[in-house]
Amino acid sequence: MNPNKTSDMTRLAKSIKMSRRSLRPFREKRAKMVADYMGTHYGAGGPDKENVMNLMYQTADTYVQALSANKPRILISTKHNELTWFAHHFEIALNNLIGEIRLEETLRRAVLEAFFSIGIVKVYNADAGMVQLEGEDEWVDPGKPYADVISLDDWFYDIRATSWRKIKYCGNRYYMPYEKFLRDDSLDSKLKKEISPNSRQNYDVDIDGDRPVREMMDNDHDKHTFEEMVTLQDVWLAEEKQIVTMAIDHERKPLRVLDWDGPESGPYHILSFADVPDHVMPLSPAMTLKPLADMINGL
Repeated sequence: MNPNKTSDMTRLAKSIKMSRRSLRPFREKRAKMVADYMGTHYGAGGPDKENVMNLMYQTADTYVQALSANKPRILISTKHNELTWFAHHFEIALNNLIGEIRLEETLRRAVLEAFFSIGIVKVYNADAGMVQLEGEDEWVDPGKPYADVISLDDWFYDIRATSWRKIKYCGNRYYMPYEKFLRDDSLDSKLKKEISPNSRQNYDVDIDGDRPVREMMDNDHDKHTFEEMVTLQDVWLAEEKQIVTMAIDHERKPLRVLDWDGPESGPYHILSFADVPDHVMPLSPAMTLKPLADMINGL
């Protein structure tokens, strides 16, 4: 796979669209289970029938409290006395970073997502601002390690793979402010001129024909857009160890190709509770709980 080759990018774009279509039943069932979790009286997104005993909420809350109740803490030690000060200094820095990026909230949301379908966490290096190197008259942006949860509504992967370790690609789409998109110097300047803002209506509904969970309460989700946006997607190429950024409407050319120098597994990390033979998508606790929840509330 060569991201700079038009024919390869065209095949990749077709495969991504096939993946999105194949994952549509999972997205639709996740939306129904989230509606049960929300209950009858949460806005306009809950189920039509009265949810007297909310087993979805009770069980999901138990999973979250059991697996991600507290903020992660790091302890760094050393057998070498001359490194004791650095180990303590590094430990404080990492624990401060965990607080700054609110990692506990990311892990909590990942557990909740895994309860309904699959938990997906994307790690990357965000902008940290310019800082002065210690003892040097030089300013650099060292970056800030960051982790965020990816919704199943935005997720796609190599649907032909029979296990997570065998995928050829995976990725997610996202919405970026158009002005920020134009200011990003890491993106192809010539291709950016060909890309126009698109509406949330096109982003959430028209592409795949379904509505995501985040729009369940808003029937007029397009008219409240605060600023002009553009739809992008990042694709992790497992064999090439590259991350390709492309626009939804301009998939034949990449906006950016980055070589990955992080963990071999790539920037996406998966949390699941029950594997299914020859499938990447797991069997979630909510899938097995829903028939019982429907029966109890039906009675």
